Amino acid sequence: MIRIIAASFVLLIALGANAALYFRDVREPQPQNGAASVDIGGISLDVPRLLMRDAAQFAGGRLERVDIALTLPDFAPLPPPSPRKPNAVLPPHLSLIIRSAMGMPSASQQFQALYARFLARETEAVSNGLVKRRFRKETPYDDRVLYIGAGTGTLFIVLCPAGAGEMVEPCITRLKAEGLDLELRFPVAFLDDWRRISSEATRRVAEWRRP
Repeated sequence: MIRIIAASFVLLIALGANAALYFRDVREPQPQNGAASVDIGGISLDVPRLLMRDAAQFAGGRLERVDIALTLPDFAPLPPPSPRKPNAVLPPHLSLIIRSAMGMPSASQQFQALYARFLARETEAVSNGLVKRRFRKETPYDDRVLYIGAGTGTLFIVLCPAGAGEMVEPCITRLKAEGLDLELRFPVAFLDDWRRISSEATRRVAEWRRP
């Protein structure tokens, strides 16, 4: 009888320890403070950790890329991933990937190399100041739509999903910022706000540059 009681006691202790470990592991992550000092292709940036999406980048140092996320339309920090809700739907947001521009083509070079030969002849002006171009059927981009605009200091070219893909896939564009390549991904629902999105992304990166 004493052995049974002792065994039960040990089992309860083990269960309690496992439960404590479980609840400790799934507690909500705390917001990251301060800035990470990173070097991307010889360019120094002080990036707010609160905006970084990859915890492996929090320590800074020499990195190939930095991943940023900002909510739309207010450009606030995106809530950190929750271990309690790993499949939770994120609010509308802008994903910004910062890389070195070394060896990366410009928007116009990318247009000529990847998109131009597959485009249909028709063009359509849309109300947000962009020109809409569709791709020919049975080409690599026939499920996408290309929008071209100007007015942000450089040619703006954004590739967006068409049809059913509009609900789940982002629009993608790339900008240059003095030696850096900025890849922007955002929902097609915010396409009308393309000028503000592109200017805010370049403004933030300029603020993070270390003299």
